Amino acid sequence: MESFDPVGVWRTAYGKGNSGAAVNPEGITPDGAAFAGLLEWQKIYTQRPAQLAKGFASHFLTYATGAAPRFHDSEALDRIAADTHGLRSIIREVILSEVFSVK
Repeated sequence: MESFDPVGVWRTAYGKGNSGAAVNPEGITPDGAAFAGLLEWQKIYTQRPAQLAKGFASHFLTYATGAAPRFHDSEALDRIAADTHGLRSIIREVILSEVFSVK
């Protein structure tokens, strides 16, 4: 994601007018999968739909309630990720969840 500046514009180097050091878009995921850029990162994570769903549900819950999920909310988020298929169903399940209603 380093290839994007703070406002989301693509860049190949840091600094004003891309005049600084070159951006290195390579990295390693927390579980050790290496990628050389955004497209390879996307390939890795599109093969992990439950992980993406849980991440989105977690961030949506934080945005919607103003509070980050706690450790004990993890089981509910796992259930939401396993039972949903698509963005609409994730949003629906988060809103209908007990985690959302008690925050």
